[in-house]
Amino acid sequence: MIELKDASIEVCGRSVISNLSLLAYDGKLTCVCGASGSGKTLLLRAFMGFVPLSGGYLSIDGELVSALSLPVFRKMMVWLPDGLHRYGGSPVFRDSSGWAVEEYGVWNSVVPEPVVVEPQCDLEPSAVTALIERCLLSAGKHIVVADCPADDLPADDSERVMRMLREQTAAGLTVVMSTRSAAIASATDVCYEL
Repeated sequence: MIELKDASIEVCGRSVISNLSLLAYDGKLTCVCGASGSGKTLLLRAFMGFVPLSGGYLSIDGELVSALSLPVFRKMMVWLPDGLHRYGGSPVFRDSSGWAVEEYGVWNSVVPEPVVVEPQCDLEPSAVTALIERCLLSAGKHIVVADCPADDLPADDSERVMRMLREQTAAGLTVVMSTRSAAIASATDVCYEL
């Protein structure tokens, strides 16, 4: 279970999220939804410890998360960042995608260490879906944090990704995802709108 209590996040001195409380239970598909720029990605990155909270607290399975404990908690999590289609089919890290090397190492247990390269071609939707499946199946972790995993995919691939996330919850995992789509949000158990 993930609990966020009275959490606030600031970026460049500007409050983006204020006093947000959220519970993501084991075995439930929890969604954070909102328009582009509403803070969804920022919030999920805070769950992973890539963005600090400016107020409130985060706990995982009842344990308070701190800067010192984050590496331990990250080992329990699968991180699926937005923009996996930019992965390009090789083990690369691209500055243009906004992924930090630390983030890459957390989400990607499938391929070797990142190498900075120029952007290649985008992955086809079916390849993005296969990559998500590969990450989920190989991870062996009990928390999944997925940033807009089904938003930019055709309907059949989007449904397949949602089915995979549902399978994770059926196995008792905590799954937190974000979406811009009201239709995708309506297919989750709990939805928090930003």
